[in-house]
Amino acid sequence: MEHGGHDASPARCNMNMLFTWSTRDLCIIFRSWHITGPITLTLSLLAIVALVAAFEALRATTARYDALVLKRREELP
Repeated sequence: MEHGGHDASPARCNMNMLFTWSTRDLCIIFRSWHITGPITLTLSLLAIVALVAAFEALRATTARYDALVLKRREELP
């Protein structure tokens, strides 16, 4: 049975290793994180910035907690 006009091939990731303005077949971090246009590229970049900010906030919080624990430990008799 012929299904003319239908391209059933899956989307493939473009393997540009340097900075590129191309949003065609671009994958970020995972193959499943596939960019299809400028809007999804912008949203993905904002999501990455939010993930990095959350990670840095977590690191700062754990550093403050470690300092607090160390201070309390030094105050013990």
